[in-house]
Amino acid sequence: MKNISLLPPEIKAEQRSRQQLRLALLCSGVVVLVFLCIYGGLIFLTYQEKMEASRLQEQITEVQKKAIPYQKYEVLKADVDTLEKINNAAVGGIPNWYYLFAEVGLEVPEGVWLTGCTASYNKPEKKQAQEGTENDQAESTPVTYQGELTIRGMALDHKDVAAFVKNLHAIQGIDNIRCQFSSEQEVEDQKAYEFEIKASLPVQKGGE
Repeated sequence: MKNISLLPPEIKAEQRSRQQLRLALLCSGVVVLVFLCIYGGLIFLTYQEKMEASRLQEQITEVQKKAIPYQKYEVLKADVDTLEKINNAAVGGIPNWYYLFAEVGLEVPEGVWLTGCTASYNKPEKKQAQEGTENDQAESTPVTYQGELTIRGMALDHKDVAAFVKNLHAIQGIDNIRCQFSSEQEVEDQKAYEFEIKASLPVQKGGE
């Protein structure tokens, strides 16, 4: 059985218009709601970023405060470096004995122990240049230094002595490293090898 509407066409058209309006309002509301959600999410993320930036800034400030007491050591290090340069110029290139002996100790391999370590340097007298220059004047040559390092010790095997000689080549400021001798000895009923190593200490020319 069919329902027959007896409403005038004008009322039917008005009802359809209202339905379409409600549908349009509903769609608009959904769009606005989605937009508000997106906008709210962006605001939340922005707030989180600001909070994180603020937290990092507080950490940086805290670290900077803690670093203030150590800044004086940086100044002291700069002063020490300056004084060291002045000292190197004043001594005219004399080797740094503390550094040299410390480096030798660090290069001692297993199976080797030292019984003596000495070093010396010589300061030759200034030599006058030969006469007969263009102005017939004597000129002095720069002063140079030459030193020698002597290391004595014991080793469990010849190869340990060879390894020690090889390690010494890593030390800056020494040259012409050579093993003078390595002889077998008896130490507490155990075979060992006494050795002596020498090296040259070519020192650069210092300031005037």
